[in-house]
Amino acid sequence: MISRVHLPMGASASRSLSPAYRYSRFCDLFRGWEGRLPLTMRQSHAGGDKLFVDYAGDTVPVVVDRRTGEVGEAHIFVAVMG
Repeated sequence: MISRVHLPMGASASRSLSPAYRYSRFCDLFRGWEGRLPLTMRQSHAGGDKLFVDYAGDTVPVVVDRRTGEVGEAHIFVAVMG
């Protein structure tokens, strides 16, 4: 997906390939095209070849000290071998 920062660059590049569109018309056409794209991206690679990592959203409360009941925040780290 092209971010809004790159849309002006795409609009100016499209002028050299086809009749010129105003920026707003280019954005309308781009959003229409983008809406037809699948929501998934297939990645081909050998098993165990890559490691995908991410943090799963907000922090969660965890008990740091059972004696005092002190509660801290922890990030949930997710790693998947692909």
